[in-house]
Amino acid sequence: MIAVAAEHGLPGVVMHMRGRPHGHYDVDQTYEDIAGEVRGFLLERASALEAAGAPRPWLDPGFEFAKSLDDNLRLLGDLPALAAEGYPLLVSASRKGFLAEALGHGKRQDAPGLLEATLAFHTLAAALGAHVIRAHDVEAHAHAMRLVGAARPYLGEAGR
Repeated sequence: MIAVAAEHGLPGVVMHMRGRPHGHYDVDQTYEDIAGEVRGFLLERASALEAAGAPRPWLDPGFEFAKSLDDNLRLLGDLPALAAEGYPLLVSASRKGFLAEALGHGKRQDAPGLLEATLAFHTLAAALGAHVIRAHDVEAHAHAMRLVGAARPYLGEAGR
């Protein structure tokens, strides 16, 4: 991917995860310092892309992928520090199992309240520095993100 991004002058998206997409529950989900480890991984891979000649990449903390509910909430809280590194941030927690778990339904993608939990999580992420939100429910998110955009000048450093 690095060579393709550099050859074609395209920014990549660097996402953190352990294991493979369909097997991320089966890998070690223990972290000494989730925020530091994820930030370090993302910055190292971003530097590799840039060193190869690719444009500045986007960073995605990889919410849900080999991370516990607590890990995901810690990463949400670390978004301002990650945003301070100067890279655009992409967040995708749409309908993720950890949101259902936070609602008390276990890791289910059909849990009641999942849309509302997704909207709340993404709204917090945008207010804390995420630049792009990937979501299934586009219209509902568009309304929420308009509010974040209107409030951003009043949110201080976290909203910039």
